Amino acid sequence: DQYRGNLQELLKIADGLDVVEKNLNGFLNSEIGVYKELRFKVNKFFNNVLSELEFNVQRYRENIGELRDRVRLEESALMRIRPSHNATMQHTGLNVDLSQIVDKNLDDISAEEKDSRLQKLKHEATMLSHQLQKLKAAENQRANDVTKLCDNLVNGNVFFNNMFKQKPPIKSDMMFLKLDRNSPYDIYLFNAQSLSYSKIHIANLQIPPDSAAIAVAGRYFLCGGRSASNQLQYNTTFELDLTENTWINNANMKHPKRNHSLASVNSKAFYSICGFNQKLGYLSICEKYWVEYDTWALSSNTQEKKQDPSVCAFGGRWIYIFGGGVYESGEWKYTGSVEVFDTTKESDWIKVVIAENKGWTPRIFTGAVQVDGTNILVFGGYNETQTSQCFKFNVSARSVTEQRDVLLPRPASFISRNSTQYVMDSVLYVIAAGGFDVYVCDLQALKWRLVSIRK
Repeated sequence: DQYRGNLQELLKIADGLDVVEKNLNGFLNSEIGVYKELRFKVNKFFNNVLSELEFNVQRYRENIGELRDRVRLEESALMRIRPSHNATMQHTGLNVDLSQIVDKNLDDISAEEKDSRLQKLKHEATMLSHQLQKLKAAENQRANDVTKLCDNLVNGNVFFNNMFKQKPPIKSDMMFLKLDRNSPYDIYLFNAQSLSYSKIHIANLQIPPDSAAIAVAGRYFLCGGRSASNQLQYNTTFELDLTENTWINNANMKHPKRNHSLASVNSKAFYSICGFNQKLGYLSICEKYWVEYDTWALSSNTQEKKQDPSVCAFGGRWIYIFGGGVYESGEWKYTGSVEVFDTTKESDWIKVVIAENKGWTPRIFTGAVQVDGTNILVFGGYNETQTSQCFKFNVSARSVTEQRDVLLPRPASFISRNSTQYVMDSVLYVIAAGGFDVYVCDLQALKWRLVSIRK
């Protein structure tokens, strides 16, 4: 009887657990459904806002272009009224200088008609310019509003926060993408503590040539690139799932591109900068990706169009880009320009006017890392040959100075889009293009050493 009573109690507990399980499943399904619905609404709202803003910007740009064409036509028409000053009219032996008559008429036109027409067109152009500025400000404000809305939706729900925002721990510190024609499905992960590589085979994606990778808050992303067969550019974004050893297909970029650079100043977002597109050529296009919301949006364009600029996040706020290049008229042309972007304001990229230049020349594939609150160390690179030079760029003084007592162990190039740079305890670990050896720099003493590692 005692055993029978215990058994009945256990059966009641089991029935209760069944009820709990059903309720829990119902809760999970309900919460997931709410999350998907909210995410769908947010993405739809965000995409509608962006589409509307992009359409308005394009419309205003077309209007300004039409105004410029009208100004040119008006000026051309008025200039055709004035004949040559050497033109004369001979009649019954009298020479009459036509320029005097036309000058008088043109003076009348200039005072009454020409000035009025041009002033009117300039006024319309000014008004459209103001409208563009307001539209840009509205675009930035709406983007901020959407970001806050998404933050509130996720952070306000404990279930979302626990289930969708937490990611599994990462096994290594740095991802090194090496394209191997014999093994295009493999990636190499470098561990800065053990100074070792892990080779991982990921069968669901062949890494596109000239794609760009970045690590953000322990999550790895792969963007763009091209087809190995027909040079077609991609706008894809993939995220690496190390628990399943697979690439997850995320939202696409607005523009297909290759040879672009990725940069991030925090764990919330990263930027795709410059690059090349088969239809548009070399790009100044910059796009922003919100990591948690899997959403791309257009940002401000850089001042120069180019591929493979070197990027450096600075002070948790700014992004600096150095150098880059274009291929024109059968030869490569490199730039020595420096540009900066304030991610907190989302304003225009600013081309830095270098006040003092000591040894800096145009180049591509340099490395760049923040050294302290004022300086960026720019190292290596390529212009006809690889170099071991190192420079300090002072962001306050806008000066570039060669560090003659600081040289790389050997000349090397560093490709920003390969995500081959990592800083730990004021020590920089960076991998040069075309190899597996690690360049290690003490950022306080500015001393380099080379560590040879077997992959």
